[in-house]
Amino acid sequence: MRKPPLFRLMLFLLAAGLSLSSPAWAAKPLATELPTPEGALAPRLTTAADGSVLLSWLEPSEPGRHLLRYSIRPGAGGKWSAATTVRAGDDWLVSWADPPAVQRVGDRFVATWLAKFGEGGGGSLLTVAWSVDGSNWSPGLVIHDDRSETEHGFATVVPDADGFTVLWLDGRGYAGGDEATRLYSRHVARDGQLGAEHALDKRACDCCPTASALLADGRAVVVYRDRRGGELRDVSLAIRDKGTWAQPRPVAEDNWDFGGCPVQGPVLAEAGGTLWALWYTEGGGGPRVKLARLGADGVPGKPQTVAAGDDILGRVAAAGLAGGQLAVAWVESRGKDEAWLRARIVDPSGRPAEALDIAKVPHARRAGFPSLAAQGQELLVVWRAKAEGVRGVTVELPASAQ
Repeated sequence: MRKPPLFRLMLFLLAAGLSLSSPAWAAKPLATELPTPEGALAPRLTTAADGSVLLSWLEPSEPGRHLLRYSIRPGAGGKWSAATTVRAGDDWLVSWADPPAVQRVGDRFVATWLAKFGEGGGGSLLTVAWSVDGSNWSPGLVIHDDRSETEHGFATVVPDADGFTVLWLDGRGYAGGDEATRLYSRHVARDGQLGAEHALDKRACDCCPTASALLADGRAVVVYRDRRGGELRDVSLAIRDKGTWAQPRPVAEDNWDFGGCPVQGPVLAEAGGTLWALWYTEGGGGPRVKLARLGADGVPGKPQTVAAGDDILGRVAAAGLAGGQLAVAWVESRGKDEAWLRARIVDPSGRPAEALDIAKVPHARRAGFPSLAAQGQELLVVWRAKAEGVRGVTVELPASAQ
């Protein structure tokens, strides 16, 4: 007797290691108006301590010139503020994988971008600026001492007691024959003074985005795609305690053997006082989206699968919800040229609910990464829709996640 579609789906999910909770979505996605113009790219959402959401994006102006801009939505259903221009540049290295961005970091606004460097244009300078009020910005500051014509980028920024710390991937080793990208960190004090550079890992994946956050006790943690052994591209983390970074350790040993850079970085999301690491992998059973709870000591728990199947393309995004729940999104192929952004809610134990189709999105990875933010009863989702620019939807959350 032919099994019903839902039964066949449950058998597949159980075989992949997933166990679904009851459906959690309250409504279908609704298109929402954004402050971005046509042709905008690189949308990124960050949430401030007061619950407001900041959307940053890159906006082409004159040929070869871009504006880095942002807008703030004070609350769910609220109106976006007038767009603020942080910087304009005609020497920027604009990459879908590592675009300029603005975010809230503690009580400050921090902007990062890459400037082209070197006669051949093969190098980049990671530049940082900051602001207290979001209007008056510091001069741009190149965060690294190295001036070799190599790549510096994929930055993440974490607050600390006297300013903030920037972490980035650094290719200076290639200029000296090392043939490896390193993970570096550097403290920026409130008065703009730079601390010493510190190499956390001397062999990391070359071009996967990094992520950082604070544990409940205020210690900083960074997650990144490592490059261990021969070409194992698994995710690692490092924790800063009393100003010192501990030796990195694996988040999970997926044993993804990949002779190149997959451009699939991990993400972090805080929910109910718990920090979660999420990532894409093709090790240990094919394409999967996985997560692990970080304990109070920063030690990752047993990895769990959020989505699995040969059609999973990755590009993972996440946002913490009320009640210790998470919203997790990824991109999934549906044929040669069609892809969909999908999402599901994960309960505090790590068990995923039924997946929801968010929107049809570009199949090609140059469209970049989606971004999520929870605000009140809504989940806000943004992405780049080819030449049309940035698009977004809101999804009503179930009562337990508001």
